Amino acid sequence: MPCYPKQFAESIKKKQEKFLALFSPEPKNQEESWLKEEVLRNWHKFPSLSSSSQSVFAVDGSNACLALQGGRYISIVQAVLQGKEWREIEVDAEVFRDTANVDVERFHQIHRQWLEWKIARENAKKMTNGILFLDGSLYISPVFYSWTMIPQRMPEGLEEMPLLAMNEFLSLVNLSIRHNLQLVGISKTSKSHFYPRRFLNKDVAITDSEIFTFWTSDPGYSTPLLVGPYFIPQPWERVKGEFLKAYQSELSEKVGSMLDELLPSLSVIIFFVRFEEGDEVYRVDVLSSSLNYKVKPEELKDMISLEPQIVHPLLSVLLSSHGGFNVYHNLLYVAHNEVMLREKDQDVYMSLLRELVQLPIRRSKVDTRFGRRF
Repeated sequence: MPCYPKQFAESIKKKQEKFLALFSPEPKNQEESWLKEEVLRNWHKFPSLSSSSQSVFAVDGSNACLALQGGRYISIVQAVLQGKEWREIEVDAEVFRDTANVDVERFHQIHRQWLEWKIARENAKKMTNGILFLDGSLYISPVFYSWTMIPQRMPEGLEEMPLLAMNEFLSLVNLSIRHNLQLVGISKTSKSHFYPRRFLNKDVAITDSEIFTFWTSDPGYSTPLLVGPYFIPQPWERVKGEFLKAYQSELSEKVGSMLDELLPSLSVIIFFVRFEEGDEVYRVDVLSSSLNYKVKPEELKDMISLEPQIVHPLLSVLLSSHGGFNVYHNLLYVAHNEVMLREKDQDVYMSLLRELVQLPIRRSKVDTRFGRRF
């Protein structure tokens, strides 16, 4: 049998300088040296906080998009809403033809997000005065922005999925305000550039995750930033002007009205947190309304630094429910494990599909032999 580890070692040795440059925490230039100083200045130790007794819930989803014979796909999405002693589950499946115009990966992503937001919206009243953790970013202006040009890339008969997903999210936000439900997004990975842009006052390639991973190591959290809904130039105008015009329906009119009504409430407070020394840094997003922050009109188009104390109540909840090293939030971690769509689950769903439609539907050999397309 070939000795692949030996070849691997030889490859690393040939590219040693490249690897050292990529993983070294040392600033690469004077600008990064100054940025590192700002990062350290804006990294705070956890204050002494009393344990939180607030009710906590978590929603998470998983998916599988299976290639079938004859250029068909089946998108299977699962979602679970988990409380301490309460759980709701949902599953949805869509089948469609793969054509040159269809963006399979984007549809699959939106399909899962739609189900996660839908199950949360349907149960918002049951979570009154609680906190709902979602896996991922709440600052979804870039997501909506990227959706503006894709109605024509959705599968036939499923063109409205982005509109349905946007409606579920905005309805969830509306209900969270009505029922005093705090929406909090926790991201294990983030490609955002908020802090470098805030500190340097210009766009740079380095990300938030990089600067806090390489230049801090102790437990703590970053100075929170308020990011207004108009911070990215014209995202909402483009959503309303191009995206919604693609749908001539009562639902598009409803979504447009909700956007006009909720824009100030969609301002998001963002910070990064590390629970234990050596752990990952996680990005936390929370609606400004959830922390009772009254956004001023001039703040809607900007990004500003806030006093660290504003996130202390949320830190108390995060620390009280932290599940140990590399578990960003215990209940969210439980929900993640509960909803994971494993290979055996996919086999069960495929068997059910064949039984229910009474047809010999098979997976594509490309999918089974070489793994999923994405």
